[in-house]
Amino acid sequence: MRLGALNLKSKKPPTYGTNEDFTRLQRMKEEHGLRIGRLRKCNSALWPFIERLYLNLADVAEMDPSDMEKKFGLNPFEAAGAQVDFLQWALESLRMLNSLGLTPDNPHDQNGDLGLPA
Repeated sequence: MRLGALNLKSKKPPTYGTNEDFTRLQRMKEEHGLRIGRLRKCNSALWPFIERLYLNLADVAEMDPSDMEKKFGLNPFEAAGAQVDFLQWALESLRMLNSLGLTPDNPHDQNGDLGLPA
């Protein structure tokens, strides 16, 4: 399988480079089955902590807002919002990776959905 990943960390609209780059990507899709996934930037207030402290994403997903308040010094509203933002990003990212066949087989997989709530 050939795969291209577009990391959308930038706030600018995603670009593929030059017209030549776009043409080359299009040809690779048609001739070689290239699949492209878009991984958007995580905008959760938790992300700076995740990066700085090298936190495991699964561990962060299991935290509740009161844990986030204590561990990261967030107020209750910040913690609740950060949790929602992080979980939405994580679910979106997992669905994209799953659609490209980049996640382990999941017994709860339902037509490209990871069996997680929408």
